[in-house]
Amino acid sequence: MEAIHWGNHPSARDIFDTIAETERISLGTVYRNLTILEQEGEILQVTSDPALVRYDRRLAPHHHLHCKVCGGVYDMPLPYDAGFDLEASEKSGYQIEGHSITFRGICRECMEKSHKNRL
Repeated sequence: MEAIHWGNHPSARDIFDTIAETERISLGTVYRNLTILEQEGEILQVTSDPALVRYDRRLAPHHHLHCKVCGGVYDMPLPYDAGFDLEASEKSGYQIEGHSITFRGICRECMEKSHKNRL
């Protein structure tokens, strides 16, 4: 069985397709287990596209890029600024416990493919 590539933040369907290559499993079982893992704090949901929930094993606060070409979701190499939470809390009067920023654009791989196609 091919290992699940968490770097692209797999969807439940991605995980199901990988496991189903060698194991008999239902998509419902995958969803149930992902829900349990999320409730236990082992994974996080990443929703950059309302039509597709993806999952992330990296629990530390960080930002993402949602590629408009391939639909992939990638970690961004930017520092998380907890001061932004404090500022948002002070300006809004809400109790802010964290934030998640998703950039939209084109990932490096898709840009490289586009560049090669132009040559």
